[in-house]
Amino acid sequence: MIKEMNECLLCRREVPELTGHHIVPKSRGGRELIAICKDCHKQLHAMFDNKALEEELNTEESILLNEKFVNYLKWIRRRPFGAAHKARRSKSTKKRGRRG
Repeated sequence: MIKEMNECLLCRREVPELTGHHIVPKSRGGRELIAICKDCHKQLHAMFDNKALEEELNTEESILLNEKFVNYLKWIRRRPFGAAHKARRSKSTKKRGRRG
């Protein structure tokens, strides 16, 4: 956990703790981290698969300019940290063929 900062780089909310998000997914060789809140971190991984994170959303700027994520940021900025909500998985990243 990254604790030096208390403002999320994406939603700009003041939060008690931040997590490290690999700009390029760790499974694809990423090493660089940005400090973001748990809510933004969960939502990024719910909305985008690792391929999209690696190829299209591999900078802080590209995340902040992504139309789908901008809509989420507008919504989350109005919510206080800790308010209950679930990260919603987008249709493009839903798991297929789950085994029960």
